[in-house]
Amino acid sequence: MSVSMIGIEKRIGDFHLQLDLEIQPGELLCLLGPSGCGKSTSLRLISGLLTPDAGTIMLGNKDITVTPAHERNVAMVFQNHALFPHMDVKDNIAYGLRVRKTGKQEIRERVDHLLALVHMAGYGKRKIDTLSGGEQQRVALARALAVEPDLLLFDEPLSALDAALRGMLRKEIKRIQRALGLTAVYVTHDQGEALSLGDTIAVMRDGCIEQRGTPEEVYRSPKNLFVASFIGRSNTVTGTVRSVRDSSVLAETPFGDMAGVPMKGIPVRPGSTVTLFFRPEHVECVRDGSSQGLLKGTCLETEFQGESYRVQLGAGNQSIRIDAFPEYLNAPGKDMSFRVPENKVLIFP
Repeated sequence: MSVSMIGIEKRIGDFHLQLDLEIQPGELLCLLGPSGCGKSTSLRLISGLLTPDAGTIMLGNKDITVTPAHERNVAMVFQNHALFPHMDVKDNIAYGLRVRKTGKQEIRERVDHLLALVHMAGYGKRKIDTLSGGEQQRVALARALAVEPDLLLFDEPLSALDAALRGMLRKEIKRIQRALGLTAVYVTHDQGEALSLGDTIAVMRDGCIEQRGTPEEVYRSPKNLFVASFIGRSNTVTGTVRSVRDSSVLAETPFGDMAGVPMKGIPVRPGSTVTLFFRPEHVECVRDGSSQGLLKGTCLETEFQGESYRVQLGAGNQSIRIDAFPEYLNAPGKDMSFRVPENKVLIFP
């Protein structure tokens, strides 16, 4: 089932949401952004928990803009599970079906099917308070799926779980969503979650979508400095443009002269101040610091990461973070040389 949000506006105090969004059938869209950017507000508009001040919300070819939440065939999985503690697993999953007066035999068959789908066969008689956090979230997902929704919504469902469990449940959510061909909207502030889960990502800021695209597009080709800095680990350095070539810019920075690719459609002139953006994984450490064209910085601190060290390098009043293998590591206070490929550096005005 497709979703269309056309000309949506919603004011809550000083906050103003302005949204146009299309979600294709079977797509898993991740709404990603910092706290207060409008992610959960968007989800509540789709679910019917909020009504927009302006605009139209379509579910398939049906206008649901003012349709009450209980009349939309939309299910939501919350962060806090919202399970009934006095019911066992089976009854929690069956709750929505009983409200809809589904037949007993069909309820039994569907509950058994869903328990198998979320890898909890045999847990039907278990009490909720005997389950782990991950198991409770699986039950919450099964309950949402029981009513066969046209659209499945997730409001940061894994944020209260530990890292290992989050990673496992991300895979399960994606597996189940793909297996059922469900359209889904997943709200998160976790970049790794969005990159691993989403077919597409919409990055939000201040009530608007800054960029939408596949995880690879948003990560590798950010449209502005906010998106670039918000997705993944990043470095930014301020520099002064020395020269402008056909497809690249050379800028003077405290680390040395650095070349990069200017953002399309944005004029950059010699003498202007720019921000150079690049990711730590694109930095190549170099042992011999005497070669021409290398960048140099002073090691400020190191952080052991297992197979590598995360190193903070400083020059002037600026600093960057890079990943260095032990054989390239210098103690704090020593100089390090490095280079960054020109095509991995983005230039922002």
